[in-house]
Amino acid sequence: MKATVYTKNGFGSITKIEVHLHDVKIAKWAQYNNAVHVRYTKKRKKKASGFVASYNPYVVVVEGWNRLDPESMFDTVSESVHKSRYLSFDAKYCTNFDKLVDNGSVGSLVFDARYTKGYNPN
Repeated sequence: MKATVYTKNGFGSITKIEVHLHDVKIAKWAQYNNAVHVRYTKKRKKKASGFVASYNPYVVVVEGWNRLDPESMFDTVSESVHKSRYLSFDAKYCTNFDKLVDNGSVGSLVFDARYTKGYNPN
């Protein structure tokens, strides 16, 4: 199934991955009883990959491709200068995206595990 996965990246902002979704489930991983496991093949790729979101997971899976792009990490100050929109791991990245998900702007949800909305992996 074609899907778009939204999750947090290494700087705490939201990233979008367009995939052929194989599996998304809640299962035990390390000390987390309810970790989110996602397996997929990226768009235009052959090799399957995936990730496990365990501590404070933020995973939203939406049906289809060409969905809404998340807010960029950077603002453009001038043609050659960019500055960070917020500090790394600022909660505003998630709260701004939560508003888009909650009002249906991203599309029809397939899976939703956002710790900002009360999902607890423990």
